[in-house]
Amino acid sequence: MLFFISICIRLVDVFKNLLIASKLGVSDEADVFLAISSLPDSLLILLGIDSIKGIVNSEYSFEINRNPENVKESLNNLLKILLIVGFLFSLLILLFRNELINLLLPGFTENRFILASSISLVILLFFFKPVQALIGSYYNAIKKYYYPVIIQVSVSILIIISVFLPYIDNEILNNISYGFLLGNIVLFLFLFFRKSVTENIKLNFDLKLDNLSKRIIKNCIILLGVVIINQIYLYSRNFFASYFSDGSIAALNYGSSIPMFISSLTFNVVFGVLLSNLSNYHSNGSEDEARQLIKNTINSITYIYVPIVIIFCIYKINILNILYLRGNFDEKGIELTSLPFFGNHFH
Repeated sequence: MLFFISICIRLVDVFKNLLIASKLGVSDEADVFLAISSLPDSLLILLGIDSIKGIVNSEYSFEINRNPENVKESLNNLLKILLIVGFLFSLLILLFRNELINLLLPGFTENRFILASSISLVILLFFFKPVQALIGSYYNAIKKYYYPVIIQVSVSILIIISVFLPYIDNEILNNISYGFLLGNIVLFLFLFFRKSVTENIKLNFDLKLDNLSKRIIKNCIILLGVVIINQIYLYSRNFFASYFSDGSIAALNYGSSIPMFISSLTFNVVFGVLLSNLSNYHSNGSEDEARQLIKNTINSITYIYVPIVIIFCIYKINILNILYLRGNFDEKGIELTSLPFFGNHFH
């Protein structure tokens, strides 16, 4: 059931991406939006905060049946820490957004830099994103897998709605940016103000670290080096593409969006459930069952991925034409997008 729900939600996300592509095409505006909208998640990863998703899921799944009060205390403490950290970093990033754009997107000059500076005021208000990561992992730990997956569709829906509204200052880019921001705010509110969370939350100024929270933070720090190296590699695409001709960043993102749809779907469906079940097996001493679960999961994913990659590589132009060739997306954009589309299947 979770797989089919995730498929439907991801299809809404794909429709949103295709709608944006048809409106913006391969252009300056597309480059700017796709580069800036990827910054919040990229910065969370670079700061090590994104690692909390898997670690919280694993640790809470292990503790939830043994010491539920420890989980409750940790959730409160981590929530307060992430609210403070998220707010402070968002404030710093907004104050120094031009310097950040110059650092991460050095090829953005003149019109693209002005556009990036303008929409970054809206998109980089992301201090609630660390809390989204924490609460989403908490839901997985208490085996409410469906809710965080379903509610993620709010971001895509609000962006889709924004495209059909009267343009703010006659710029569709402004509509999409505000849709992105409002979608993330709605996602945060739905995650946070639900009984499963609110009944365990007591926000106060008593900031401390319990042993479970210390363990989670320690594990995040241990993973930080690997995560940063991986993210620098991934973000280097936008860094170098910012120097290239108009639409290069857009082509990279369009080309990777379909392979990323497959991988993110797998991640969302498999990862949370797998971690929770593995933690339960280990807590019960069922090591053989845990190993068999990992083996079966890897085999299943491999058998699914291999034919998908072969089909995508053989029919790449046909697939891109069906998906993108409409609105402001022309044949030249298809040709440019086909280059990264092929290479992304092997990452």
